[in-house]
Amino acid sequence: MKTIVCLAFFGLIVQIAAAQEMLEVKSPTSANLNTLINVPSEDGVGAPTIYIFGDAGTGYVSKDKCKSWQQLDIDPVKKRDINLATRVNDTLLFVSGGKENDLLKYSTDDGATFKDFVLPQEYSAYPVCAIIPMNNWMNGIVSFAQKDIFVCWQDWGNNGGLLIQPAQFSQGVNYLGATIEGNYITTFAKSTGSGTNGDYSLFGVATVYLKLLGPGTAEVDIFGGGSSYDSITSISTYKGNCLTAFHSTKGYYYYDNGIYNYEAVTNPVAGVTSFTNRRPFPELGKEMTIKSSLITPPHSLFWHVGGDVNGENGFIIRDGVIIKQVQSSALNMIINVSDNEVDAILAVGNNGKIYSNRTDLALGTPVISWTRNDDFSAYPNPFNSELTVKSSSEVIATLSDVLGTTLKQIRLESGTNLISLIGLKPGIYFLNNKKTTLKLIKQ
Repeated sequence: MKTIVCLAFFGLIVQIAAAQEMLEVKSPTSANLNTLINVPSEDGVGAPTIYIFGDAGTGYVSKDKCKSWQQLDIDPVKKRDINLATRVNDTLLFVSGGKENDLLKYSTDDGATFKDFVLPQEYSAYPVCAIIPMNNWMNGIVSFAQKDIFVCWQDWGNNGGLLIQPAQFSQGVNYLGATIEGNYITTFAKSTGSGTNGDYSLFGVATVYLKLLGPGTAEVDIFGGGSSYDSITSISTYKGNCLTAFHSTKGYYYYDNGIYNYEAVTNPVAGVTSFTNRRPFPELGKEMTIKSSLITPPHSLFWHVGGDVNGENGFIIRDGVIIKQVQSSALNMIINVSDNEVDAILAVGNNGKIYSNRTDLALGTPVISWTRNDDFSAYPNPFNSELTVKSSSEVIATLSDVLGTTLKQIRLESGTNLISLIGLKPGIYFLNNKKTTLKLIKQ
C-alpha cells in the first residue's frame, strides 16, 4: 500500500459521468400516483415486486419488471386517496391516506385482500404522516409518526393484538414525515415560536434510536439534528447521513437571493448536528417544490423529485443536476431500485407517470452500469481522515468540493493507495481520475 501526499492546487470543474437516460415505465393507470414499494427478489437476481398506490384507492402490483400489472382491491367503496405505504417482514402491506380519520388498511397476503386497521379513539384524531417498517421487531411492527406523538407501533407477534406505546417528546410539534435506517428513525417536524416580530415557523430534523427491551417496552435515545427557518419538504438517510430538502420562505436568506429550493446534509448519529454543504437549485423557481428525496447505494448519489403547485412541471435531480423534466405531471415519490453496481431509482407522479433509469424496468432490457467504467474505487465511504483508493493505473486524480472547486491534486499509483485527508471539513467531495468520478462523504 502506498501513502500519498497531496500535490499543488489548481482549478477544475468536476462533473459526474453521464448517466443512463431516464426512461418512462409502462403504467397501468392514468390516476395520480403518490407512493410505491420495491420488494427485491429473495435471491437478489430475479424480478422485484413493485407496488404503486395513488388517488381514489388506486393500487397495482407487478412481478415481471413492470411489463404487466395486477390491480389491488384496497378501498372499493370509499375510494380514498393513498399517500403512504410500507411493507413489513415480507408479510404485511400497510397503506394510509395520511389524513385525519382517513384510510388506514393492512394486508397479510401480499395485497390480495385488505382489512381496516382501527386506532384507539385517543389516537384516531392524529393525522398519520409516516408509516415506518420495524422489520427486526417481533414479526413486524409498523411505526407511525404523528402530531405531538412521535411513535406508536403495531405488534403482530403479540397474539395478533394491538400494542401502542406513545413517545411524547415535545408539545406543539407537528411531525411531517420520517425515514428509517436500522433502528434509527429520522424525522422532520415543524414548530411555532414567538419573537419581537410575531410568531414564526421553525423546522427541524432529529434522529431517534429505538431498541426493543421486551414486549411493550422500548429504550429511546434522541439525537438532535439541524434546524431551519425554511420549510423542510423531504428527508432520506444512508450510512447515517441525512439528506434534507428545503423550500425557502419569504424573509430569509435564500428567498432574498431568489433561491427557493436547496439541499443540505447532517449526520445526527455521528454527532454532526448542523446542516452542511447547502446546495441551491435556483432553476426551480419559487413555484416548484421538492417532494421526495433519496440517497442511493452503492455510490451515495443524491436524488430529488417534485413539481409545481398545480401538480405539473415534474423534475428529477441527480447530484445537483436536473436530468428529467415532465411538463404535464409533477413527480411525487422516489424509491431505490439499485443493485451492487448501478445507482437506480423509480419515481411515480401525477397522471400515472412512472420513470426509471433501469432499462430492464422501462424497456425490458438488461440494466447497464454507468457509474464506473474502470477499476477505480475508494473506501471507507463515509471516511474520517484517511481514504484507501484503488486504481488500475498511475494517474493524477483531482479532489473537488460540491461547487466544483478543486481542492487537491493527488498522484495515484497502480494498485492500492492510502490518502491522508486530515483537515477536510465534514461534507461531500468528488474524486476524479479523468474517466470516473467518485462521490465521497467526509464525516
